[in-house]
Amino acid sequence: EGVKKGLMMLQIGHNHFEYNDGVAVKLTPIARLVGKIEHNDFLNNKDGCMYTHNEDDYILEIQKVDLQLQENRFYNNRGSYVLNLGLSHYDFNHNQQLLMTNNWVMDNVITEPWLGLNPRSKVAAPVVIASNNVKLTRNILQNPDSRYELGSHLIEPNAELDCKYNWIGDKDEETVWKKVFDRDDRYNLAKIAYIPYLLSNNINTELVLERPLFEHQFINRQTKEVGGDVSGVEELRESGVYIVRRDINVRPSGRLKITPGVTLKFEHSVGMMVSGELIAEGDNTGGQPVFTLLDTVRENVSHAGVRLVGGHTVREGRLQVEIDGVWGTVCDFGWTIESAAIACQQMGFVLNTEDWKLQPYQVPKEGMTDPILMSNVRCNDLETDIRTCKRAERSDDFMNSCSHEYDVGLRCYDVSWAGLRLGMTAKRSKLYDVKIERAGLFDYRTFSFVPGVQADFSHHVFENIEVRDNDHDGIGIVYSDIYYPDHVNFIKNSLISGNKRHGVSFRQLGMRISDTEIRDNLHAGIYHDPKLTKLEQRELSE
Repeated sequence: EGVKKGLMMLQIGHNHFEYNDGVAVKLTPIARLVGKIEHNDFLNNKDGCMYTHNEDDYILEIQKVDLQLQENRFYNNRGSYVLNLGLSHYDFNHNQQLLMTNNWVMDNVITEPWLGLNPRSKVAAPVVIASNNVKLTRNILQNPDSRYELGSHLIEPNAELDCKYNWIGDKDEETVWKKVFDRDDRYNLAKIAYIPYLLSNNINTELVLERPLFEHQFINRQTKEVGGDVSGVEELRESGVYIVRRDINVRPSGRLKITPGVTLKFEHSVGMMVSGELIAEGDNTGGQPVFTLLDTVRENVSHAGVRLVGGHTVREGRLQVEIDGVWGTVCDFGWTIESAAIACQQMGFVLNTEDWKLQPYQVPKEGMTDPILMSNVRCNDLETDIRTCKRAERSDDFMNSCSHEYDVGLRCYDVSWAGLRLGMTAKRSKLYDVKIERAGLFDYRTFSFVPGVQADFSHHVFENIEVRDNDHDGIGIVYSDIYYPDHVNFIKNSLISGNKRHGVSFRQLGMRISDTEIRDNLHAGIYHDPKLTKLEQRELSE
């Protein structure tokens, strides 16, 4: 690329980073670098201490990085992370590594940036890892006021993150397991390998747990909660409601059977991946298994300082912000989809990239008598409040240059669960007399919506099913089995209705649909689009 050869030698040592409003040390992109960050104190920072990140870019992937974080102290910080560590994950030349060792991460208060929204790809935790060339060993992580200690930000379920020989807030096996957020919680994340772990908060201890006895149970019979990996045979036999708070992940060797009378209620952004076999059957006499959203009491976000006025619902209208006790509108000069997403999230809602911007004629009249308080709002992906985004202008900066006809009009979506996905390796599964409803939201941080039912390689039985009122396609078919002599690949005697995108979408044709009612979907009844995104191709190959 015409850049001279050479490496930057980095040394950050013996410093105090205190009371910063933004992240204390930010290295992005991080390339052609060798160095150490050592013997520093990070105290009382308000929005994280260290952030290293590379975009998914080939030029960055082939650059050398060798960075060590050692002998640093991270105390009493706040935000959605203390350390957010990632390099180029697709480092084909194995030229990049980041080692974090002998650090103290203690008494930090880490919370999700927006109330009432469940994480998937970007959980809040004191230490989060975004690539598998980051290694943690011999660190003390003790943050009792944070829900987790370690989190995976790497979307690659077959990858493993090396986090062995650390103290993770406790020595009890179940407590430590609950302090780690990874593939056990969301099926598309990398697994964090944290065993062996230290049994004492002495960083030099030789006491470690090497052979764990704790094993998470898929079904909690007392609380009727289900979730996690299914590696053997599991059956939900007792009728009634089961609550799903972590993804159900039926592994290639697993089989899950759901019998008549069972209702699965998923927390929003929580879903099911089937890489093995799923059998869900009703009895055609009212005992229909139901996959639906768990209705929860939403957090009060009335103090968020952002609202939508004049719309048909609280999720759409003219955007207003509160600054110094005054409510006013936002000019759409420079307005970005990232800023719109943050505004929705501040209100406890989510953004759908296919349905978010109100055209001027759609913006309601209410709010036109209030002042215009902001313009050129261009937030980045680390910011959490549109009122404080660095690249934004207040009213004093754009006097009389905008009128209410250019006010931002916005539509947000309510939350939903993450749907049922039958993966490429799934054995022939059966959905008979089953209802799937109120799904679609996969990951609000990446604006990802998915079908209520997705089959990556369709050779399954869909009969007498109802797929309705989902926030995306009702059913999505990626590839179909069109070659096997006795292939089974059909939908029949079913209802696909009221979905906010298409009824049935195909990437490859080949399915037979018969005696099925497809109606009242917001877009097409049946839709064909052969394109796959880069991320979708990568997921299918993995």
